[in-house]
Amino acid sequence: MIDQLNKALNQVLADKEVIKRIEEHGADVETSTPEQLGTLVKTELAKWKGVVQRAKLTAD
Repeated sequence: MIDQLNKALNQVLADKEVIKRIEEHGADVETSTPEQLGTLVKTELAKWKGVVQRAKLTAD
């Protein structure tokens, strides 16, 4: 199921019109594999967790 969703999403994100519309809203388009996305999410969570801890930010 994950591979099917990834394939379908990457096909949509290969459409130049879709890319243009997304970029007009300030986002970057980048396709990847499920494994690459998992690695990115883990890396970003670790990075931002450290930022929040160093800044002593809370949800209050």
